[in-house]
Amino acid sequence: MKPTFRVFQALDRRTARARTTAFIGLGRMGSEMAYNLFSKTLTERPDSSFVVCDAVPESAVSFCRHLRSQCSGAPVDVAQTPEEWVSKALYTFRSGSCYRLHRAARAAETIVTMLPSSPEVKIVYTESNGIMSALRSFTGNEREQTLLIDSTTLDVDVSRRVSSDVAHLGAQMVDAPVSGG
Repeated sequence: MKPTFRVFQALDRRTARARTTAFIGLGRMGSEMAYNLFSKTLTERPDSSFVVCDAVPESAVSFCRHLRSQCSGAPVDVAQTPEEWVSKALYTFRSGSCYRLHRAARAAETIVTMLPSSPEVKIVYTESNGIMSALRSFTGNEREQTLLIDSTTLDVDVSRRVSSDVAHLGAQMVDAPVSGG
């Protein structure tokens, strides 16, 4: 049987997704963690790429500029509009309501979130166009290959609920909270 163009497209998407890391939440601690993670990943795997998103779009753009200035040509992309995200899946928030969606979960097998607190985690993960919504659109293999790492310091009950929901969908989640000092 001769491979079709569709087979090659699927293989290319799978390979690119495995090399991509997404980071949601580029505040004071998130931007430093994302920078360290991305710069070290590029050193070890130069074919890596990254997707970032923040509730303050200027923060994401500034982060990309900084990363590219320090790591020449770093392949980093920023979430902008819901239409742009339809094929790639990411969700973010602004004052408790969603304003950009869909990119990181589709684009990346590894998704790191570092958000201000429990309410934002609930929004980013569970609302209608959140990370779990994107996971539901995946094939079984895509779900199994997705690792979510939440570094938000949040309420234990929220963490357990979100983690349980993610596990129920077939993805893996690690609760890795950090503190500012």
